[in-house]
Amino acid sequence: LAVMTVVFQTLLPTPAKATALDANTSETTAIAQAACNSPNTEPTALDAVAPDLPKSEMPSYKVSSIVAVKVGADGKPHGVSIYKSSGNANVDRAVIIAAEKSTYAPRLVNCQARSSTYLFKADFAPEP
Repeated sequence: LAVMTVVFQTLLPTPAKATALDANTSETTAIAQAACNSPNTEPTALDAVAPDLPKSEMPSYKVSSIVAVKVGADGKPHGVSIYKSSGNANVDRAVIIAAEKSTYAPRLVNCQARSSTYLFKADFAPEP
């Protein structure tokens, strides 16, 4: 009986190793959750690029353009579309390009990154 027990112990994986892996996984998850200072946040622009619009194309009155940016869980823009047009195609195009070049932090839900939409707004006014 003792010989059979030794044989089975060498052939079967020991449960202690499986328990140790589960404990490490739980510990890693706990550390990751503790490191998340803001578990639920909306997407934000980390480095918003200013729209590049030549002076010759600047509108003669104050306008605003809002672009909807689909921010992936990786923080990268995955598509943009006009949310509210300025009424000026050149202004809208400049805002779209700036929104695509900007960098973002994704939305967090319980410390997990999620895809979402960020509204990128730019205002233009003639120089006095």
